[in-house]
Amino acid sequence: MFLFKKVITLILFIIFFAGNVYSYSALENQCLNGDKFSCYEVAENNYKAGIFKAALNFYYKGCELGDGDSCSNIGFIYEEGKGVAVNINKAKTFYEKGCSLNSGFGCNNLGYLYLSGKGLEKNIAKAKKYFLKSCELNFGDGCNNLGYIFQNGIGTSQNNQKAFTYYTLACKLDSYIGCYHLGIMYENNKKMKEAVNAFTKACNNGEDESCLKLGLFYFNGNGVKRDYSKSYYYFKNGCNRDISIACYNLALMNEEGKGTDKNLKKALKLYKKSCELKNKYACLKLGDYYSGTNVKKNIKQAISYYEKSCSLGNGEACNNLGMIFGQQKNYSEILKYYIEGCKLNNNNACLNAGLYYLLDQKELSLNQSKVKNAILYFKNACNLNNQTACKLLSIFK
Repeated sequence: MFLFKKVITLILFIIFFAGNVYSYSALENQCLNGDKFSCYEVAENNYKAGIFKAALNFYYKGCELGDGDSCSNIGFIYEEGKGVAVNINKAKTFYEKGCSLNSGFGCNNLGYLYLSGKGLEKNIAKAKKYFLKSCELNFGDGCNNLGYIFQNGIGTSQNNQKAFTYYTLACKLDSYIGCYHLGIMYENNKKMKEAVNAFTKACNNGEDESCLKLGLFYFNGNGVKRDYSKSYYYFKNGCNRDISIACYNLALMNEEGKGTDKNLKKALKLYKKSCELKNKYACLKLGDYYSGTNVKKNIKQAISYYEKSCSLGNGEACNNLGMIFGQQKNYSEILKYYIEGCKLNNNNACLNAGLYYLLDQKELSLNQSKVKNAILYFKNACNLNNQTACKLLSIFK
């Protein structure tokens, strides 16, 4: 009985597999017999499978049969260099052909080439023309790009009303970047309910920045009822898509037990991910942790994370490095990091740079040059609202 079942299962598998093979072969045959839509479908299947050469061949066949999207996808393959050398001239040629056959995708991508000047001379009038045609062909990204041109006054006078109209149409046509831009316009006009709706549609369909926006809205109660659980959900969504600030905010929520149980181990893991994604505040947090806050002290790791944060432009991290090297009496590094922190507008770093010149332990003598440098850094610190530096300056007057 067991053997019989096994044979039946095998027969069913073969029938199913053969049916799939036959179905795919039939699609190819339909293409070869002049059905342009079948050519496009076979090409798409190959493209999604990463078989770009076969995809290109079937797109060519579809294009020859008059399918605009097939022509446009040939252009895209040459623009992106998918299995072929990048060739912007060929991309332009096939976008033009696709657009002439009413492919909204082709018109939009041709417009973008003219807007960006990618591989050809920038021409805003042509970009606008092709975006408009793309939008009229109900291709949402074309409407979005037209909205962007009017919102930013690119080659035309700024017109927020027109931008709003095109972003609205883009979102209705499922351009999720269009929904994001629409959400921003609603947010700027304090229409928070509409902003949330636009960002939600965008986030649910893969637009990362919209997920971050929703996380912040629900965390702060900005236009919506504060809801840490929803905020946590959207930050997690964004972090899963490698948005560094979303990972950082998610780490904070785990650290503080907002929207979830307090979990320092998970927070640490998320700060590390955020730092790896070049979030300077996450790297700073990790430096603080390994300096002895909440985890086992590890100065070597603290220095490593502070160095990364400092290199990413965090003045506080640079100042902390100066202080660590001061404790280690590593004189060659102390002043370097205080000065770097001061350049990044950290008032404590400016203060410490000034103090270093006055209290230099390498050279106990105080000369006019050191005093001059100290005053310079005290002034910088005072201008950055460091009251201690302001008081010290008054001594030198």
